[in-house]
Amino acid sequence: MIQQPFKLEVLNAKTIIIEPNIPFSKEWIDKFHLRKVNFSIDNKIEIGDKIDLDYNTSDNIYKSYYKVNFMYKEDKSKIRINEFEDTMSSIYITPLLGLKKEHLLLDTNFINTYIEHYNFKHNLGEYIYLIYRYIPIGYYAKFIEILQKQKGCINYLKDSDKRFDCFVFKTDEKFINDVKLLLKGKYSKISEEAKKLILNFHNQTNPETPLAQILYKGNLRRNELEETFGCIMPDNIDFAEKCNLNEETWKM
Repeated sequence: MIQQPFKLEVLNAKTIIIEPNIPFSKEWIDKFHLRKVNFSIDNKIEIGDKIDLDYNTSDNIYKSYYKVNFMYKEDKSKIRINEFEDTMSSIYITPLLGLKKEHLLLDTNFINTYIEHYNFKHNLGEYIYLIYRYIPIGYYAKFIEILQKQKGCINYLKDSDKRFDCFVFKTDEKFINDVKLLLKGKYSKISEEAKKLILNFHNQTNPETPLAQILYKGNLRRNELEETFGCIMPDNIDFAEKCNLNEETWKM
């Protein structure tokens, strides 16, 4: 177990922030990602470590942990630790379930949406997996019951060490082609109905908002990319990076 010479803040289900209270040094992977934070010879945090957390429930103390998969310098005194990075599916495919954003605990227990699961074989785009961090406090126990009753939810699973909950949704038939287009990076080619669901879900219906600029290949986004890459953007390409299917697959 790691001794904690730092203050710890749980930001959300993916991220914790640590603020060291003793001198420390950093080792970098590249100019954005940290490999290790050293507090002393025998006290450090590095990629692959686990940071233990205790949650006080009404009955006992629930023990869990965050795995250190990504580390970033937050500011001069803080370090951001992510167990998971955002997926493309979380941004573009979650809205296609037709569920209200405020009912999904996106700022607390929600981790990500995935389009593939390591343990299941099926046609791409046929199912959508919502992953949550299991923390048995507050509203979450009731939330599990409610989400299982939502339209399209066909299964509820726990991972092997019971840290995560997986809700399996069957993709609405009318959006399967949209999902396939999104996975190919063809954001502007999806249906108008899918575009509206995505923009309404994220409250980005203004044509100048980032997602609207991507879905409709807006001039603001075009100019930004042309300035970044120093070339004219061809008409046959979309204005956001194609997803990496490996990163859209749940593997825990």
